[in-house]
Parts: sequence; structure tokens; C-alpha cells
Amino acid sequence: MNDSSSPSVSWRTREEDNILEVALRHWIEYENMHDGWKTFFLSCGDEADPTDEFLRRFHSRVYQVKSVSQGRKVENGVLDKETGERGIILNAHVFKWASDAEVDVGVSIYVWSWGQEAYGCRLLHHRWGWEVKGCKMTMIT
Repeated sequence: MNDSSSPSVSWRTREEDNILEVALRHWIEYENMHDGWKTFFLSCGDEADPTDEFLRRFHSRVYQVKSVSQGRKVENGVLDKETGERGIILNAHVFKWASDAEVDVGVSIYVWSWGQEAYGCRLLHHRWGWEVKGCKMTMIT
């Protein structure tokens, strides 16, 4: 819309949870379908736990979604502290607004210390909400 003092700044702030949800959901569904992962530990930003309200958005009968603090990194992976089940860590953060209708999101995936990937994803806003337009790998170990 206009400059940084316009209403779009507060709109952008309010939209960040929706954007992060779409980006994380994209990777949850991909990792579940292609690699069979069933447990996901989410963080937004610097490995910070998302709110309980945010986690409720991901309720599923197919997979489990938990806060990153509920997982424990071990030598060969990530374990659920409560159940011992293996999972992966997904971290997402908004890093650049191209416009009010386009935003770049960074997503990192941690399977184990030598199994890490990072992606830059472009999301577009339409009348019905946000969608992932595409993702490009930016790092792999």
C-alpha cells in the first residue's frame, strides 16, 4: 500500500501468523507425504515456541505438531521428550515483504546434525488467503 506509517504495517504484523502457518503447513504436508514423518516440532524465529493458539491451527489425525521445546536433539535425530518418538524440527520466519501481497519466508528443516536444509519460500496473497508460490533451497548439510 503506502509508506511504513500506513495501515499496511499493522496489517502485515497481524498477517504474520497466517503466513507462517501456510509456510509450515506446506512443509509438514510435504515431509509427511514424501518422507513419512509423523511428528513435527515447530518454532517461529529463533527456535522460539509458538503459542498454544498457533499450534491448534495444525490439529490433524495424520500427524502430530508440537512446540520445538518438546523435542530433544540427539546425535542421530530429534526425539519427543514425552514419548521418545522421532520427529523433525521446522522453523519459519518472515524475512522480507516484497509488497502487501508478496512475502518471503525462511524455512529450516532439522532432521539430525548432518540432515539440515533451509529454503526461501515466496508466498502470495489472494482474496482467499496466502499460498506458497515456490521454494528454493538455500542450504543443505
